[in-house]
Amino acid sequence: MNYETPQYIVKKSMWTICTLPLVMTTIISLLVMILGIRFISFWFIFVILIPAGAIFFEVMKVKNFRLEFYETKVVKKWGWISKHEDQNMLIAVPQVEVHQNLIGRIFNFGHVFVDLSGRWDKKLKYIKNPFGLKNYLQPRISKASKGVTRMMRD
Repeated sequence: MNYETPQYIVKKSMWTICTLPLVMTTIISLLVMILGIRFISFWFIFVILIPAGAIFFEVMKVKNFRLEFYETKVVKKWGWISKHEDQNMLIAVPQVEVHQNLIGRIFNFGHVFVDLSGRWDKKLKYIKNPFGLKNYLQPRISKASKGVTRMMRD
């Protein structure tokens, strides 16, 4: 059997999960203070168990996401309980944009907008090493722009 190995693999960053429990705990703590509820069981359930469950499901979602770039195709794999796979042809890449804020620069994650020829335009959020993906796609960007320039001259 001939198994093709991916040339570049994109995964999501785990740093984005750190913000979810902080936000949930802050909102619930404010509600508890405003409503004046002083029950220990309420505090334990809504401040400990619910954020812990949300973190668990978010970790599983992030760990099971893969975007694999081959020579002629792109394969997106995701899913924890039920697995999903989406394949698209990789012909040319007219444009790749990278957006990275200060926290993303510190922890090396960001958003990548990939414009592929055809119907597959993707906004990839919280991707590890976004500039690595852009550098991988750079040769395809130049090929596409040369073709557009040639068509405009004719």
